[in-house]
Amino acid sequence: MLKEIKESIDMVFCHNYVPTSIYIKYFKLRTQLKIKKDLSPCLKGQLIEINEIIENENIKWNFPSDLRYRGLIRYVNSINWQGRMIGKTYGIEKLNFESGDIVIDCGANFGDILLFFYNLNLKNLFYYGFEPGKLEFDALNLNIKNPKITGFVTNKALGDKDGFQKFYYSPEDADSSLEKPRNYSSSFIVETITLDNFISRENLTDKRIKLFKLEAEGFEPEVLNGAKNSLKNIEYISADLGPERGVAQDCTVAEVNEILERAGFSMQYFNNCYRAIYKNKNLKI
Repeated sequence: MLKEIKESIDMVFCHNYVPTSIYIKYFKLRTQLKIKKDLSPCLKGQLIEINEIIENENIKWNFPSDLRYRGLIRYVNSINWQGRMIGKTYGIEKLNFESGDIVIDCGANFGDILLFFYNLNLKNLFYYGFEPGKLEFDALNLNIKNPKITGFVTNKALGDKDGFQKFYYSPEDADSSLEKPRNYSSSFIVETITLDNFISRENLTDKRIKLFKLEAEGFEPEVLNGAKNSLKNIEYISADLGPERGVAQDCTVAEVNEILERAGFSMQYFNNCYRAIYKNKNLKI
């Protein structure tokens, strides 16, 4: 019963009709009561910034004020905790990362995967993030400016061809996609690029990509079809393959498995969140 009461209170304070100043005070109170820390939440433009010391570094983290509920459920247990949860839910905590590794993040959202790497205390990480969502990209663009990250982010979307496509935007449910979903709040045109062309333009053709995180809300097969030349240099792929494709909300497990098996990958891990880890059996560089 107590849990249900807390969740109901959270929902009240997270509605946009509650002034942001009141939400920030509530967020601060929740963290102080729950984890005995003050994450110093404050409003910076349209974003809420929080702070925490992780591995002797002051990490400043941002999320959109308009998506305040997602901020509360993610970070009220601390930024550090969210990093550990990312590692578990995406299966990447089992992988061996080193300083200088390259990570490509498709569907980067706020860049939360970076919080996992802060816990590893790597000296340097080369991060490339793709996030076409407007609110999410604003937060991502600031979040990569934290220590120990060499980052490049873009609001282009990865796909199977370069060009422009309609993007169906559903930020409240985190279901935005180039594949028309059952529900969405708005739509707009975004620029798309294939991973093959991006890697070529960034001179990464002869580089080993340690991890490619693939989360395209049902558009995963198209993203992989635009990466046929690049897959051979990717060591691991962490893919979200849940029931999110189109109006029918189909899973993309079968299509992604077929593409990756042909490219020499084998599934190493699959959890109840429909997230899988694939390893490249033929990696040579």
